[in-house]
Amino acid sequence: ETAAESSYQLALTLLEQAHGPDHFELGPVLNNLASLYKGRGMYAWAEPFYERALKVRQLRFGREHPAVVMSLNNMACLHQAQGLYASAQRYFDDALTLAERVSGPQSSLAGTIIGNMAFLADQQGLIAQAQLLYQRALVIQQQQLGVHHPTVGLLVERYAVVLDTIGQPVEAGLFAARAASIRARSQSGAVRQGAVPRLGAAVGEVSP
Repeated sequence: ETAAESSYQLALTLLEQAHGPDHFELGPVLNNLASLYKGRGMYAWAEPFYERALKVRQLRFGREHPAVVMSLNNMACLHQAQGLYASAQRYFDDALTLAERVSGPQSSLAGTIIGNMAFLADQQGLIAQAQLLYQRALVIQQQQLGVHHPTVGLLVERYAVVLDTIGQPVEAGLFAARAASIRARSQSGAVRQGAVPRLGAAVGEVSP
C-alpha cells in the first residue's frame, strides 16, 4: 500500500464518517483511488470506485453536470484499457452527448472526450473514423486551449501516427515535428517553474 493510497483511503473513511457513503464530496477521492488502481492495471479494484464516484455525482447533480460527464468519460477509459471497446464506446457516446448539452459542443470538455473517442477508434483499426475525430478534437482544443497546449500536442502526435498509417508520410512528418515542438516547449516551461513536465489529458481521464 503506497502513501497515496493510504492517504486517499483515510480521506474516504473520514468523509464517509462525516457525511455518509453517498455524499458528493466523496467523488474526487473515489475518482483518485480508481485512477490509482487503474494506473497499476488493477482494473477490478478500480471499477467499483469509478462506479461509486458516478453514483454520488448523479445523486447530487443529476445527469446533466460536468462532474457526471467526467465520471462517464473515466468509466469509458477504464473499459477501453481492458479492451472492452463496445462498452467504452457507449460510455463515451453518453459522455459526449451530456458534455455538448451542459458545456457546449465546442467546449474543451467535449474536445477531450472526442479526442478519447478518436484514440478508441484508432485502437480498433477504424482509421478513417479516428482521423475525422482527431481533426474535430484538434479544432476544438486549439481554440479553447491554444495551439501550444500539451493537450493539443498529444492530439497532434496521435494524428501524425494516423496520417502515417494512411500513407501520408509528408503530412505525418509535419504534424510529428509540431508535436515535438509543443512537447519541448512544455518541458522547458515546466523546468523553468521547477515542476515535472506532464502531457495533457487529451487521451485518458478527466481529472476530478
